[in-house]
Amino acid sequence: MNRLIFSLLPAVYALSLSAQIEFRSGFGHGRNAWGDWKSAGAVARFSHNSTEGATAPGALQIDAGPENPVKASLVFTNHFPAFPGKIYRASVMVSAEGLTESAVVSMTFQGKGARQEFLGTPAIGIREPAKTFADGKWHKLEYTLTVPSDGKWEKTVQVLCCLGVNGTAAGKVLFDDFTFSAGKTPSAPIAAVPLPARSAPVTLVSNGSPKAAIIIPDSPLPCHELAAEELALHVKKASGAELPVFRESARSSGTETCVWLGPCRMTEQAGIRCEALPPSGWLIRGIGKNLFIAGHDRSLHGTAGSNWYADWQGTLSGVYAFLRNEMGVRWLFPGDAGMVVPARKDIVFSGKTSAGKPKLLSAELVPSKWPWIGWSSKDAFEKFTALQARFLLRHGFGSVENMNYSHNFGNYWKRFSKTHPEFFALVNPGNRTQLSGDTNNGIQISLCLSNPGLHSQTVSDWEERPPKTASARPFLSVMLNDTPEMCTCPACRAWDFPDPAFKTSEYWGKGKVLSYRERWQLSKASWGEQGASGSGEPSLSDRYARFCLAVQAEARKSDPDVTLIGYAYTNYTKPPKSVKLNNGIIIQNVFGLWYPYTAEMSRNFRENWNGWNDSGVRQMYRPNLLHAGGNLPVFYGRRFAEDFRWAYRNGLIASYMDSLTGAWSAQNANLYVICRMHENPELTCDEILDEYCACFGKASGEIRRYIDFWEKHGNSITAEQNEKFKQENAMNGWPGGTFQNYALIAHEIAPLSKIAEARKILEAAKIAAADDTAVLARIAYLEKGLRDSELTVKTRLAQIAMTNDPSQTNKNNFNRAFEELKQFRAFCESEAVVNCGAFALRERFGCNWPWKDLRTWNEK
Repeated sequence: MNRLIFSLLPAVYALSLSAQIEFRSGFGHGRNAWGDWKSAGAVARFSHNSTEGATAPGALQIDAGPENPVKASLVFTNHFPAFPGKIYRASVMVSAEGLTESAVVSMTFQGKGARQEFLGTPAIGIREPAKTFADGKWHKLEYTLTVPSDGKWEKTVQVLCCLGVNGTAAGKVLFDDFTFSAGKTPSAPIAAVPLPARSAPVTLVSNGSPKAAIIIPDSPLPCHELAAEELALHVKKASGAELPVFRESARSSGTETCVWLGPCRMTEQAGIRCEALPPSGWLIRGIGKNLFIAGHDRSLHGTAGSNWYADWQGTLSGVYAFLRNEMGVRWLFPGDAGMVVPARKDIVFSGKTSAGKPKLLSAELVPSKWPWIGWSSKDAFEKFTALQARFLLRHGFGSVENMNYSHNFGNYWKRFSKTHPEFFALVNPGNRTQLSGDTNNGIQISLCLSNPGLHSQTVSDWEERPPKTASARPFLSVMLNDTPEMCTCPACRAWDFPDPAFKTSEYWGKGKVLSYRERWQLSKASWGEQGASGSGEPSLSDRYARFCLAVQAEARKSDPDVTLIGYAYTNYTKPPKSVKLNNGIIIQNVFGLWYPYTAEMSRNFRENWNGWNDSGVRQMYRPNLLHAGGNLPVFYGRRFAEDFRWAYRNGLIASYMDSLTGAWSAQNANLYVICRMHENPELTCDEILDEYCACFGKASGEIRRYIDFWEKHGNSITAEQNEKFKQENAMNGWPGGTFQNYALIAHEIAPLSKIAEARKILEAAKIAAADDTAVLARIAYLEKGLRDSELTVKTRLAQIAMTNDPSQTNKNNFNRAFEELKQFRAFCESEAVVNCGAFALRERFGCNWPWKDLRTWNEK
């Protein structure tokens, strides 16, 4: 087995997994997030063996050094979800040679709590003497783990698994094909009220008449009230029936059939304990005339769906699962027209018990929020924002743990430039100061990563953060500022891998002085600033890795279980070559994915991902891909889905995509694929598109042709052509087609001739769906995005003509084109066609289009 079938998640995520879990880990592509540990004084090497394996090449390997103490312990480690009273089965293939006769090979487990703390439980498991492996063959160790439910074990939410050897002064041990899965566990007794144990059908609506009431707890969380609202709304849209909503104590005594949402007393009496479900996990079950939609919920600050506060919303997710699976509901885009709710006179729960939980520790598409430009009013902006937020909730976006971390050292120049200048990079020609042209108050300044004082200050800031912040942000951030790293001091240079590119680099080897704007020449920032810059520049990933380890060592003095979160970004995007990290570090991988999303880009992404996996860290998906494509009708969903699915099977634990620019209409199918993949990373692009196109009824074939048309067009654009487009449409010294000014290449990416061809396909779709008003409304929505793209292209073409010949006629043509675009967006801004503010901001400051700043003087 040579792939990770289920992501090996961080320990804190153990809470979010139900009993129905299965981990299978082969090691064909690296260590798959397994860390290592050795006792004091031990001499050993932990590595990934890429040539040997039980069923295929790839295994974990421990080599005991000749001076290794006989009593020393050497182990590979990982964490898995486990709960008191539950049964789990574990197995691993083992091969060994040259071990000391007294050696023991083992697979053991210890209990850990929700914050990865050790509970002081004894290590239990299987231990085999060295003689078992004397034949040099592969042997299978198997163990059935019954997690005790008393004593120190009662707080267990995860177990530390150790694969290792002790009592040897020589030899090597190989481990491969590890599995960990839930076994059958005795059912908990149904408490208080004896109710039928089997799930049963439950009638909510019969012949258009309501037959049930929705019940929420007496002290509901915001997600319980929202769950009731959403369930009642969709039932009414489907059947016309209005289900009443009551708090539990106010329920009418004559109500026989109830839908119980969240931790009601009746839910507890039915033997369903919401707190026993994983965070944001849910359970749907029918008992008699009662339908229970239970979830593990949390709202630390009175919010619902907050990624920042990591709101758990299992009950709400359970309602959405019911609507999707029992009623066939789909959500294509924000707003009422995007709700696909099949009409039905009868709504009857099928009787099928189901349960689920988030696939990812955190899933977030970060919205672009600019209320002061491009909108007719602040109310219009707020309506769009609300529709978009509700749509994302319906697609399961949210966090079990807050992973919303960003550049951490933006205030350091203001705080320490006078007292601790040594914290900052020594830049050419030999000083620690802001680069020429830096008007951002040092917010993006580079640091001296080798400086011990910087390590201590980073830890101190984390330890001294307010309790409210600590509850929302438990990890120690080592996320550097938004800039390439530039320090030339001997200590930092000694941390670098000896890349020949240091000698040939204008900056590193020849002492070139770079301005604030020119600094991006050190990084291939393919999502923006300098286009194809950074060619031939060295990677500083080894330096950054050593910085992470130094901060981790400092933090472990006060918290041995600290988790760090950092970046793979700018000139430290590539994995380190000479430094091994560990699974106490989470890396947000900001690999340069962009549009066109090429096959080479996909291959490079996977190679980079595997490299960071091999370093020992855990990884988040954190590209700037959503910036690409502007408001044009692009489709790169297939390559995205294939790479996202692959990454999920190779250790992806969370996703944070920056930034959701909100081209909901023009890029609807593309964004739908992205949303559904975050809900379920095991889906394929074709499965999602089949689901999407089916929502267009008789026009489904034409809609699929429309998507295929833009996919084929996008795949025909090469990276070289795109670079040419960018350079030929440069403005103000910057290439076009970056995240600030994508509209400058709009006419190259979506020529008017292609838009005209695409419009004909939508016209054919309207003919096919002529008798279906709901489908026609959905097609009309797609047409609006195409029209917005067309007007954007026309405005850009008029601007080019005006630039080449600034005659009054051409100036008038540009003003007319821009005004038509502006009026069109105002006309459809209430329909969530496009995020008017996000694109107006880029068009004004990146393209010099005359959008007005709507802020008052005081607001500025």
